[in-house]
Amino acid sequence: MDEIAHETARMVSKILSGIAIHKDSVKISVEQLARSGVICAQVHSADMPRAIGRGGAHIKALTKIVENIGLTSGVPLKIRLLEPEAGQRDRYSPFEPKEEWDGKSAHELLTQVASAAISGGAVVERNDGANAVTEFVVKPMRRQPAREFEELIAALNVLWNAIGRAQGRIVTVSGGEPVSLPG
Repeated sequence: MDEIAHETARMVSKILSGIAIHKDSVKISVEQLARSGVICAQVHSADMPRAIGRGGAHIKALTKIVENIGLTSGVPLKIRLLEPEAGQRDRYSPFEPKEEWDGKSAHELLTQVASAAISGGAVVERNDGANAVTEFVVKPMRRQPAREFEELIAALNVLWNAIGRAQGRIVTVSGGEPVSLPG
């Protein structure tokens, strides 16, 4: 359990760092309970709205992903967003499209998270299109229960769009058909 909780905590740290302006202020710890783990996350006060998201969308999506990883690995996991230390809020900066971005890291992280959260793993395809738009397609390695898969894809879409927007990209994540392995 310890290894799964810590690996999930590293993924949560990368996701929150991808959204945050103050990346060095992202702090993650793991609390071990009897048979479960709680990932505690803290961000700079200026990044709290980004961590929570409009209407709680980002923290809800992060919760869904962490819980799915726990279910897939057989270790109940939860996430807790801690109050930030006091600090100044930054001024809002509007979205500015950029053609250049760290799409490779976003792709690698999405592959890692999707593979951990989807029973049997997943393959992620990436298409960097025109007008600062990137599309990812998550293809499970085996058929998944439709509702759970759709909910997970929706959560991944919310967070990867936030990561992309922080880097000047519009990012979508959709689900694809299961990968058929030669056999």
